[in-house]
Amino acid sequence: MKKASTPVRRSSTHLNKPRMFRLLFLLTLTRIDYAKCSINHISLPPNNQCQVTQYWDSLGLACIECDNLNEIADHFKIDSSGNALRCKCQLPWLKVAQKCSSEELQRGTCGRFSCTSACSDGNLAVSKDGIACLLCEGAGSNANNNTSTMSSYSSSTGECTCENPPKGSETKTPISTRKLVDIYDPITGDPVRKECLECPQGSAVLADGVGLFSDKRSFFSTAGKSYRMDPYICASCPDSNMFFDTDYNCVCRSGYSIVGESAMGEQKCLKDMPSVSSDYTNVKFRSIDIIVESLTFSHHYLKAASDCEYFRTDSNDSFSACQTLANLCVMRLYDDVAAPCIQFQSIIMQMRELNYNFQNDWKYALPWLYNQLFYCPDHGNNEPSSTKWQQFGHSEKIEYTCNVRLLLDMEMFLYDAFIIDESADCDKSNIDGGSCIFPVPVLHRNLVFNNGFPNNNKSRRDEKNDKYTRRFFLFDNMSGRSASGLEVIRYAKSITIKTSIRNDDPKKIYPPQIIIDYNEKKSSDVTATDVSFKVEYTMQTDAFWDALEIILGIVSAFTLVVWMIRVRNWNESSWRGANIGTDGGMNSSIYIIHVAMLACHTFTMIFTPFMLVTCTYWFVFFKLQSTPFIMMPSNNEFYSTDNEYYFYNVTLICLFCIHSVYILYIIIRQCKADVFFIDWEKPKDRKGSVSAWRTIMLVNEWRNCQTMRKTSTEFTLFFMGFLLIGLKLYNAATMQPSMSDLSDNGLMSTPLQFANNAWYWILLSCAQLAWNFLFFERYCGEPKAQQFIDLCTVAKLSLLIMDEQYHGHYLHCRSPHEFADASMPEIIEQLDNERHGPTVECRLDALGAPRDCQAFELFASATFRETLEKIYSSCDKQWPEGRFSSKTSQNTSGIDAAETNAQLNNFLQSFVEQTPKPHREGLRFLIRQKSTIEYIFGGISSGASNNQTGDSPCVLRPDKQAYLKDYGFLSSTLMGIEYDLLIHDVLIFNFSDLLFGNPAINILLTYLVHVGRIQLRKRFGQAHLCRRSLIDNRFLI
Repeated sequence: MKKASTPVRRSSTHLNKPRMFRLLFLLTLTRIDYAKCSINHISLPPNNQCQVTQYWDSLGLACIECDNLNEIADHFKIDSSGNALRCKCQLPWLKVAQKCSSEELQRGTCGRFSCTSACSDGNLAVSKDGIACLLCEGAGSNANNNTSTMSSYSSSTGECTCENPPKGSETKTPISTRKLVDIYDPITGDPVRKECLECPQGSAVLADGVGLFSDKRSFFSTAGKSYRMDPYICASCPDSNMFFDTDYNCVCRSGYSIVGESAMGEQKCLKDMPSVSSDYTNVKFRSIDIIVESLTFSHHYLKAASDCEYFRTDSNDSFSACQTLANLCVMRLYDDVAAPCIQFQSIIMQMRELNYNFQNDWKYALPWLYNQLFYCPDHGNNEPSSTKWQQFGHSEKIEYTCNVRLLLDMEMFLYDAFIIDESADCDKSNIDGGSCIFPVPVLHRNLVFNNGFPNNNKSRRDEKNDKYTRRFFLFDNMSGRSASGLEVIRYAKSITIKTSIRNDDPKKIYPPQIIIDYNEKKSSDVTATDVSFKVEYTMQTDAFWDALEIILGIVSAFTLVVWMIRVRNWNESSWRGANIGTDGGMNSSIYIIHVAMLACHTFTMIFTPFMLVTCTYWFVFFKLQSTPFIMMPSNNEFYSTDNEYYFYNVTLICLFCIHSVYILYIIIRQCKADVFFIDWEKPKDRKGSVSAWRTIMLVNEWRNCQTMRKTSTEFTLFFMGFLLIGLKLYNAATMQPSMSDLSDNGLMSTPLQFANNAWYWILLSCAQLAWNFLFFERYCGEPKAQQFIDLCTVAKLSLLIMDEQYHGHYLHCRSPHEFADASMPEIIEQLDNERHGPTVECRLDALGAPRDCQAFELFASATFRETLEKIYSSCDKQWPEGRFSSKTSQNTSGIDAAETNAQLNNFLQSFVEQTPKPHREGLRFLIRQKSTIEYIFGGISSGASNNQTGDSPCVLRPDKQAYLKDYGFLSSTLMGIEYDLLIHDVLIFNFSDLLFGNPAINILLTYLVHVGRIQLRKRFGQAHLCRRSLIDNRFLI
């Protein structure tokens, strides 16, 4: 598709005079010096004005004294600041050109001229060019009115004078004055005398001696126009219907009224007042609730409104007046009750018949209002060199700080925006082809209509009454100008160019939009403020959201079904049919909390992959497209729930909060799990005792295993920083349809960010898991769980973990060797014997127990659980349930703890060995393999779990390590919830990215949460482990 260029055209009418060239030149020099970091300070004259004996050197940027005493500054040749640009000889001195050699010219030492005293006669005065002496006399007559032209010599000024009348009182009568002229000989061409010629009626000579000037540098101002003393010129008033009165002030002729503010510029004479000629000066700045009596509107409105309403096709002033009137309406933010807009609309609706380009709202001689954007002067070095936003599909957002104070004195412009399509031919009759211009609609969010703001949209429903316009400004330092100066400035706080492709033909686009949001500030309060410029390429996504709603309903229903199955499985396996609220049964609050946590976990486990899939859809099809055919949804910051990214933002926040609560809950449950160590070691003699150091060692090892993970968060975060920051892959989430474009300032998108961050995290984590599974655990070591089981076997210590009231895990680690408390050579010999197979296996001696299985999942009976609790209650001081204190073990008698430990060890040994034969059915156990239903849906069948009477036996189900499945007893450690923690890490990283948008902060916050989880699990888990294993806290290292 051929990309159309998008120029922005300045309106032909602006409200300020061009700035002086010298000031712009100075600003340019300062900018260049600043860029080179070597600023040379230049001393300028006070108020940018030179002395009477000085002229301004535009090259040296300094006031230079005239060469000698006979020279003065020539104020007939001045710059915009009123400084003379050359010198001349004082009267009555004559100017003689200086003859110089070539060497003097090359060295620059040649004088320009010299002054000689030649006009000594009292009737002679120097000519206008200063090179001849002329006689101040003569007689003659004007061809039109026969007025005398006699001049006389003035000794006070050394010049001829026409004796014009002095300044008098206002009489509404044109003053009659005469100007000096040099008369030349018709034959020789030399000046011969000076005469006085009468000025045309209405004009006047503003010369010395009539009481208008204090010195030769001063100005005389009237009707907003400034004049300099010049006896050779008949000055005219700024309007053709004005004349100089006898007080030398400009007044309007009879039937005309003077309009405009002299402080703002030239005043004009108006014959016909416009239809709307009242209440046009007060400008209301609504955001700060200030009304300013604007000099700008007072100066421009009446003249522009009248000349546009009473239009003259033969006058360019009428065309300019209509442009000015339109600009005034734009400066009032299209307020339909503002005088400029009412006047403009009345001209459109009632007074114009012809139109442009068949547009009913584009009337003849009127600009089309209804239907380079970095303006801050200190944007400077912050302005990016990238222009990628001008490439189709490359969305970009540029935020920078603007010193609004610098806008107070800048020149204001108004703009009309068009798109030029060079491939189109609007005029079908044009054989050679041509190009079309398409107007760009402008949405002023501050536009006022019926005393309201129809464009201040908060949702997509508010777009129905949007009113688009054509003209806009970037800042307005004119409307808030009153007699006391500039009071309020209005500036564009945010500018957005929004372009949408057509869904039916992605090679074509709808007309772009310019969306502008203005802010207002008092001139006394202006400071540096943040402004933004955004370009967004988007498309209509209604079909996508309709399909997503259907998929979302299916996923939600699936989530509900999975949650119900998990609740049933947990109810059957962990509570074994006990009634809620009954003694020995389920506590209602615990039940409700756990069911709610299962809902949270199910929601996270299903909706996190669902969100990843939807975000990956946008990432793949948008970032990997070669020809643009899909654009990202629009991100309108002013919308709340109607923002197309609201779904992704809210879903991410919900997933993060819900899963964080679940992770906290599951860590607390892990900390509260009951852990029992069964020591199978026998005394070496009848009077001997069994050493406790093996138990202490395994308790420490189990404590360390509680905080281990299968992946390294530090490793993942380090390489996330390397990829996202070092390789700048963080910018792959910008709304630019190219994976290779990693430039800054691209507009970020939540779906792209989530997919980008999540997949990098997943790939790094999967790489670590694959490394451990495929190489390290095969050739360099064993899995952590298997290492722990082997260590327990060598130490002859079995492990019982009760993570629920009636659910747990049993590790049968009874070594076939006679003693575990042996010397190092004996232990090595035992291991060698076990390796070569001369010893018996470590299998559980029970019917149906697999030969190679040491781990079992336990579904305990109520009788078994009651017996355990009864043994604990036999202590003199029971260990308080739920108390997480590292000093708890020190508060209980060591004798009580030792006796309780011995009773507990004997009970568990008899339960495992089933000797003597249990007299209660609930203390027996059965070995059961998983059924097909249990493999698919999990849990345990209701027939095996029904234990309301407490007479059913316990169930031991073999727990084997398989592909992508680890030992079940690890669920009481962080290794057992590795995938939950992986999802939590991804959600933390993306949640931080949503808040801060900075990968470095994301990495820091994710690491802090990771450390917090470890410390929480370590501290509280250690306290509960000491209490339930009856090991003093001082033995844990």
